[in-house]
Amino acid sequence: MKVKVLHKRKENELHPVRYEKQFRQWLTERYGAEEGEKLWQKTLKQFYAYLQETPTYGGIKTEKKLSICGALLVFSMASVVPEHLKAEDLEPLTQKVFMDGFVKLGKFFDLNRPKDIRLIHLVFKLVGKKRQKAFLKDRSGFCTHLEAFDRKQKATRYDFTQCPHAEFAKRHDLVHILPAMCNCDYYGIEQIHGCLVRQGTCGNSKRCDYCIVGSKNPIARNYEIVRDDSGFLISVERNCVTVTVSSVVSRKEGLLMQR
Repeated sequence: MKVKVLHKRKENELHPVRYEKQFRQWLTERYGAEEGEKLWQKTLKQFYAYLQETPTYGGIKTEKKLSICGALLVFSMASVVPEHLKAEDLEPLTQKVFMDGFVKLGKFFDLNRPKDIRLIHLVFKLVGKKRQKAFLKDRSGFCTHLEAFDRKQKATRYDFTQCPHAEFAKRHDLVHILPAMCNCDYYGIEQIHGCLVRQGTCGNSKRCDYCIVGSKNPIARNYEIVRDDSGFLISVERNCVTVTVSSVVSRKEGLLMQR
């Protein structure tokens, strides 16, 4: 049974075909083939309903690059399944959906190499400029700030002070699902032999900050990853845990084993 497209934004339509296989598989494994198929159809219906109210964020090309389609599917599925999902339930799925490219990239890309950490900074710079341009057209998108490359520490830094995923989650009382999307950033950076140092996201802080270095960089050794009581992974200095946390996440057991 096909779900009729409910929204009217024909010039900016988004279709979840790219992620259909992964989501259907997740639903089948958790609820069985018959119930999983029913829930997938409900997910599609909810997806198009959410899409109807979602801003264009500057147009169809921008939407795809911002993974708006994948994020809406995660929120849609969480809204229709017959249980109250936790972020941890969805993290293996979001890692596969959002970070598959990083897994492939990690086969030949290594942030411990000076040329690669500089290259990733250039990529973030280009993406950041595009997002800043899109933000001028539509203030509902990412509000991005990029710092100059840190030659001394060999680090690239940038942050968001506004994230459309976080804003959507807050509007629909789905903030408890948001960590599933934010936390996979740690996994993605690990795949390219790097380390993400982040103190907060737009879901549990005023900004989502990124400091990215190679996994062998001294900065990486100074921090450990913890999961706060809201489910968000954050970085804290070793022997200086000043936030209430539910668990310390080892890079080997907490992230790589969720592939």
